[in-house]
Amino acid sequence: MKTLVPKRKGARNQDQLATDMGVSIRTLVSWIAEGLPLKKDKKTGEYNTNECIAWIGGRDAASRKRPVGRSRLDGTSPIQAHGDDRVALVIAKLEAEVAKLKQEARGKSLKNDEYEGLLLPADDVRQWIASRFLRIKSRLEQLPEELQLLAPSSLRPQLHSDLANAIHDLLLEMSGWEVQSQKTDLSEE
Repeated sequence: MKTLVPKRKGARNQDQLATDMGVSIRTLVSWIAEGLPLKKDKKTGEYNTNECIAWIGGRDAASRKRPVGRSRLDGTSPIQAHGDDRVALVIAKLEAEVAKLKQEARGKSLKNDEYEGLLLPADDVRQWIASRFLRIKSRLEQLPEELQLLAPSSLRPQLHSDLANAIHDLLLEMSGWEVQSQKTDLSEE
């Protein structure tokens, strides 16, 4: 068994800790599953490399005294010996794996939908919406002239003015929708 000598006192992340201890990240993860005390210093935010190496030394000494593959002297299995920490680590690993699989499935589903023609290009959808808004705007702007002809001649100027102002306000509100939808589009990209 080789003696571990830390390259520095603390490590910022698990990759650096594994490198400093001269082991692979896979080995470090298996040690964590076995109960490696992996706590960050509150002041520096770094893992204490010396503490980890001391744990490895104690673990190696204990494993030389105990036959491999047998239960511990106290009768607990390795899983029971590390209790909630080991269970929490296993659960965290499984949750990460499930999240990764969900993301991969979503990506494959989107590719399948794209291949089958079920998805429309975003630019085409934006263009279609913009053309509909322009059609609505144009139609709304024509309404005051059309509707004033239905009113008595004495009310026509006032009706035209009121309708033009109301439509102007509506169009301003709709332009806010367009600005809002553009902000949403930009944040999604």
